[in-house]
Order: sequence, then C-alpha cells, then structure tokens
Amino acid sequence: MEVIYDSEWCRVQFSLSGGDMPGTYELPVRYGRLHAPDNEAVLIWNGEKCLCWHNVNDALRFLDGLSPQEAVDQLHKQPPPVVEQFRQSELGKKLHYAHLPEWIIREEAAIWEFYGQRLFDLFDLRQTGIVGGVHSFYQGVLQDSRYQAGPGSPYPPRYKVC
Repeated sequence: MEVIYDSEWCRVQFSLSGGDMPGTYELPVRYGRLHAPDNEAVLIWNGEKCLCWHNVNDALRFLDGLSPQEAVDQLHKQPPPVVEQFRQSELGKKLHYAHLPEWIIREEAAIWEFYGQRLFDLFDLRQTGIVGGVHSFYQGVLQDSRYQAGPGSPYPPRYKVC
C-alpha cells in the first residue's frame, strides 16, 4: 500500500509492504519535489535522467550544516543526530522491533518536529537558493563511490537528483 502526501512544498511517499509474518512490515519514506511522479523513481529533468524520490537522511545532513565530506564520512556509521536521538529514546527502543511501521512514523514525526518548515523548503522548487545549495551538496556527497549503484543499474547515478 502506498500513500503520497502532497503539500504546497513537496511530496512525501509512505510505502507499506511485507507483513506475511509478524514484524515483517516495511515502511520506507521518501521525499520528492512536486513534479515527482507517483509510480516512477526516475524522470527526465532538464534533458537528463534523474532520481526524483529521496531518502531524507542526506537532506538532514545538509540541514545539520555538514560538508559533503563529513556527510560521506557518516555514511553507514551513524544516522543524523535527530534520528539517533529518537532511536535511543525510550519510545524509540520500545517500538523498534515490536511495531516497525509505528516506529518509522514516529521517527518521521520527530524529524518534522525538529526541522519544521526548513525540511520541506529543501524540496520546494520555488526556493531556488535553497534548492541550488542542496543540489550542490548532493553533488558532493552522492558522487562518492560508496553511494553508487552497481554496474548495469537502470538508474542514473545517485547524484543526479531532481
């Protein structure tokens, strides 16, 4: 099941899957600009293939003021501080294994509460200065080989975002 929340700034996609056995539900959350299509991960933007749905952690690292190199260094080592704070909270620990979809929703709520409008502005194409800054950040971070899809991937390189 998929739900897409459309705001005046961006789109947020919640995709519930799994559930054949207790505790096996997954709920990825992705962010996109208003032009992101419902059922496609790639679109042609300014004549190039680009990825239009994004994991929020890269955006959070930008909002936290990290340089692209600092963000790459944190890859697979630690989540952004607000995410880690939620995960270490009593509620985060309690829900982690028992109720994964609720855990994801509450983690996302903690992100929204902490960053507020600044998060949504990152995906708002009307915010040209912000969009340009985060795009440059993505270019610096996502060109690192640890972020690249394997050979033969049908997707464009991860730094090609729109």
